[in-house]
Amino acid sequence: MGVKIYQVDAFTDQPFAGNPAAVCILSVPREADWMQKVAREMNLSETAFLWRLEDGFSLRWFTPAVEVELCGHVTLASAHILWETGVLVPSAQAKFHTFTASLNGVSAAQDDMHNPAVHNTAIIGFMVFFFIISFLSSVSCLSWFKYRI
Repeated sequence: MGVKIYQVDAFTDQPFAGNPAAVCILSVPREADWMQKVAREMNLSETAFLWRLEDGFSLRWFTPAVEVELCGHVTLASAHILWETGVLVPSAQAKFHTFTASLNGVSAAQDDMHNPAVHNTAIIGFMVFFFIISFLSSVSCLSWFKYRI
């Protein structure tokens, strides 16, 4: 069975626009060398690799050349794919464990619409991510493609 890779155009609701990122959901961890080769093949600014843990997902980011410690747009794309593909229900919190931090996020469907910052900008596919490192970001990720390797 192949591994699915999703390409997400972050920060847009239009295909072929925004900031593209690849998201690869693994059933088990893979070697860093393998992940690096896949990222090189995808040839996007970043490719995310995630696999389920007991309390969330492990998440690693790779450019075509190196592994990086943090990447916001591909983290948002990863959460989006988990919600859109049904790996997580929209009411579930996305929890990621990385080398540098634990990151937690909620979908717009789960967020309190009384929050003016969210209410004034909410659109279909919009999500708001609250990082424990006090970083707040938003993305609209309606455009995505699926590859199989």
